[in-house]
Amino acid sequence: MKYRSFALVAGASLGLISCSDSEVACSSETARRLLVDIIKDDLKKDQNIQYGFNIDGSKYTVSGIRTKGDIKSGKSCGATLDMEFELTDQLKQIRQQDPASFQSLISNNYREFNNTKRQYNLQYTVEKTDDGQIYVEIQF
Repeated sequence: MKYRSFALVAGASLGLISCSDSEVACSSETARRLLVDIIKDDLKKDQNIQYGFNIDGSKYTVSGIRTKGDIKSGKSCGATLDMEFELTDQLKQIRQQDPASFQSLISNNYREFNNTKRQYNLQYTVEKTDDGQIYVEIQF
């Protein structure tokens, strides 16, 4: 499987576990929440992104969820992740005081996020652990 980096942060696959009595399903609320938590954790590793965007205050929407198949311990899934990044107070202030500098800063440092909206297709697995928790892993 070919891996790609996500949001300028090098990575291969990341996973999180959550306690849940729910069944293993690509579209479960637990799986959706864990997907967003994994993405947020990955974005927070990049200091440049943290300077420019309020990761926790940004909007994340998981849609178009697809069950691609059954795997031995769960489900293979796909989904679309829409992200709308909120600027940090620092960047909001620069934008308000000096729009030209703000545009230059965005163009030079955040080209990938020029309009603060991004969309990604995710491939992930949802599995139940031996102790009944839900485990989600994203392949970047």
